[in-house]
Amino acid sequence: MIGITVLTAHGSFTFHKGDLLVAIAALCYSIYLLLNSSFTRNVESISYGIYQLGFAGIYALVLTFLFETPTMPNSAISWIAILGLGIICSAFCFVGQTVAQQYTSATHTGLIFSLEPIFAAMFAMMFIGEGITMKLMIGGSFILIGNLVAQLEHFHVLRFMKKDAQEKVIQ
Repeated sequence: MIGITVLTAHGSFTFHKGDLLVAIAALCYSIYLLLNSSFTRNVESISYGIYQLGFAGIYALVLTFLFETPTMPNSAISWIAILGLGIICSAFCFVGQTVAQQYTSATHTGLIFSLEPIFAAMFAMMFIGEGITMKLMIGGSFILIGNLVAQLEHFHVLRFMKKDAQEKVIQ
């Protein structure tokens, strides 16, 4: 949280309506990761991911017509961007996450997602030439350190679980 706050704060550390909405969305997404982790263990994950993607698409389509005034793209570049984002960034990644999550825990999935700001900054530096700032270094360091601590805690717990299991076998 400190890392994200350092990266996104603009001069003051006050909460606004949007910050609260983002926090609620993050809480809902963490609940989704927990539920998804348990559901993917019992079903065929590719079909499950496609069903989720279909439901999200229908839900978004209905909400679009309720709250927006949709228009069709008017250029080939717009269509390429929409199809690229829709197929690669949404469909492929959404279904891929569901498949991958059957082989890992919700904790690992959440930790991987916590690195998203780091990758966004790296890609911004590579593709659009954005510079490295002190704010980026400090915020990114907090995120990486938090992720490392969480990983070490996870392995520490696993070591004790293995030790307890070995002691039970010996007894």
